[in-house]
Amino acid sequence: MRRKIAHLSVVPLILAALAPVAWAAAEGPAPKSYYASAHPRLSVYVDQPATTVELYVACFTSTNVSEYWDSAKLPFKHDEFSFDGKTTIGSENGATFTQSKGTVLFNGKFSHGKFTGEAQIVGSSCPKSRYTAKFDKNGGGSGR
Repeated sequence: MRRKIAHLSVVPLILAALAPVAWAAAEGPAPKSYYASAHPRLSVYVDQPATTVELYVACFTSTNVSEYWDSAKLPFKHDEFSFDGKTTIGSENGATFTQSKGTVLFNGKFSHGKFTGEAQIVGSSCPKSRYTAKFDKNGGGSGR
């Protein structure tokens, strides 16, 4: 009987030790935080409060031409976001900037301290890409 009681008293100690780890893993991104990916070039900015995000994605369609898209604030619920719609795509060719209508597919999920998902500027020569965006303490943010 004494041995059984000793085992039962150890279980709460183990659970108490693991509780902070489980809480930290379930915690979402901090408000006003910036997450970036180099390949593909994109970023996720978490607004204050952390109920919306702002996105940026860019790719080179040739050696000196790039296409890019900046989002407005998008809903961020349950540590996820998505955008699938027609929007204005920017294009840069040296010092020349133009805009055209296009479709952007962009989704993400925050887990284990980073965003993962897929992004694509449809109709561009840039392929649909998977990404991992990690916290960047020196990141740009939305400028708001």
